[in-house]
Amino acid sequence: MGSAATATATDSDALFWNPARLTLVSRGEFSAFRSTLYVDDATYHAGFFSYPTLDYGTFAVGYQRIGVGSIERRDDRNLLLGEFSDSESHVLLGYGREFSPGFSLGTSLRVAQQTVDGASDLGLGLDVGASLRRALGSESRHWWNLGLNLQNVVEPTIRLEQEDVPEPRSVRLGAAYDGTSAGRMQWTLAGDLVFPRMADTRWGVGAELGYDGLLRVRGGLEDGSPTFGFGIEQKGIHFDYALRTSDDLSRNDLFTVSFEFGASVSERQTQRLLARQRAVDDQLESRLGEIEVASRRQAKADGERAMQDGRYEDAVAAFRSWSFLDPENESARTKLAQAELQMDLQEAEDAMAAGEVAGAAARFQRILEAHPGSTVAAAGLAKARSQLENAADRERQLANLFREALDRYSEDELGAARSFLDELLKLEPGHALGQELLAKVESRRIENGERALAQARSLADQSRFDEAVRRLDVAGRWMPERDLTELRAQWSEAYANQVAKLSADRERSRQTSRGDTQAKPKPRARPLSAAERARLQQTFREGLAAFQAGNFEQAIAAWQTVWSRAPELENVGQYLVKAYLYQGINLYSQGEYERALERCSRVLEIDANNEKAQRYLARIREEHLQLEEIGRPAR
Repeated sequence: MGSAATATATDSDALFWNPARLTLVSRGEFSAFRSTLYVDDATYHAGFFSYPTLDYGTFAVGYQRIGVGSIERRDDRNLLLGEFSDSESHVLLGYGREFSPGFSLGTSLRVAQQTVDGASDLGLGLDVGASLRRALGSESRHWWNLGLNLQNVVEPTIRLEQEDVPEPRSVRLGAAYDGTSAGRMQWTLAGDLVFPRMADTRWGVGAELGYDGLLRVRGGLEDGSPTFGFGIEQKGIHFDYALRTSDDLSRNDLFTVSFEFGASVSERQTQRLLARQRAVDDQLESRLGEIEVASRRQAKADGERAMQDGRYEDAVAAFRSWSFLDPENESARTKLAQAELQMDLQEAEDAMAAGEVAGAAARFQRILEAHPGSTVAAAGLAKARSQLENAADRERQLANLFREALDRYSEDELGAARSFLDELLKLEPGHALGQELLAKVESRRIENGERALAQARSLADQSRFDEAVRRLDVAGRWMPERDLTELRAQWSEAYANQVAKLSADRERSRQTSRGDTQAKPKPRARPLSAAERARLQQTFREGLAAFQAGNFEQAIAAWQTVWSRAPELENVGQYLVKAYLYQGINLYSQGEYERALERCSRVLEIDANNEKAQRYLARIREEHLQLEEIGRPAR
């Protein structure tokens, strides 16, 4: 290409042409070349090695040697006295680094040695280079490049006899324009100007046309002399040939072989990003597990303390939270049942102590329906009924029972209303109002059961089988005489199949994107440009860095920004799901139900089928409503 390489070099030989462009070396590379310079005994060979790091720029080392042998030695009478040789070699240590997107600087330390007929000396030199590369348009298919190489800013000085002879400095300026066409064709246009300190200005222009990275053909002019070359690449091995002709000297053939090795910079960046993503994902999973474990332990401890202190209502709330946070824990369910029993017994005994014997009997009866083996409830019921049979204020007790039953009926607490009516009719079987209210209770019970059954069927028609089974259980509690076993088995099987399919989908997602959550992308109004994608990827990485630095809120804000614009990018949804679940559980444990609801709702915006978020939302809403019913404000 007419030696126009100051703004085009992208291989390890950029160490010579412009060390700043070492930053464009994509992976580790070794290259070696050899040429015969115009006469058989004049050879030029060199080798370069470069390796790009992810954080510290690109390092390179090179070796060049020019040797001329069979030089005749003659005296002042031109008599042949024999032959001698002359050689010059350079060892180069180079470094290049990008300081802002597209702008890089580089330097090369040069150790020069020259040997002439037994005399030899060393000198040190220094090159400094700069490179600027910018895309034209948003698609990044066309680029312009500028290059500057100040060769021998520090001039190597060599003394072979009495005088110091410096290797003169020079300034190389280059410009290039390159791009891709039709997806598989690559092209480059380039030009260089060289300003040596002790010689005439030189110039070179050239062009290159490549196909699919496999074959490249080059041509150009160097100081008016035509040049030609081609390159072939296969599996990281490059072979290049260059030819320079001259009217004054014979042709100059240059052969180069290059070997690439290791992963490319982009591949290593991806690997590091994936490792960081896995680390953050593991940390999120760990934090989520830790907050769940801590919340379960706290709920258990709170419940046990409340039981010891006789605060059974608080114990029920705590054990209910424990059971909600750990639904498979048998101990949690047992403790909850015990706390509910103690709370109901306390309520019944308080009614006895207040003289509401009929109400106490009804309560003891309800306890026995739920806990048939409770000897305390059985004894309390027997005592209450005995007192009722001998009560002097029988009419008042009957009126109280009917009033309690009516109140419970109006509040749709049909089970409690039935218990009070049972006690009323035991005392007064012919109580007309009691019989009439009992009929209404039974009618509403059936009506509620049929409504719940219809809702369950509707949910099943929508393939929401998990909710359908739960609603069917409600229908079964209203109508225990109805056999719903077959329906329950059918819908439970359908739900199990859904879960199995979801698990399989998530396993495939985990294998391809390292995540457990298959987030559903939101539709986009328009595709991302390359610049937008790059900005969002940077924002995503900033979120990872913020999380690892302990700034949880900043990480979530960054990921949410990415999700809102490109939900499929870097599988960002899985990080938001776990982060929001963590916050939701933490807020729920602190009793901040409104904020906990908001966090779990955000999970479902990302993953509408997230079972844990659905379960948390249902439970948090239930507790929220319970607090509102008793007039206690929720945070």
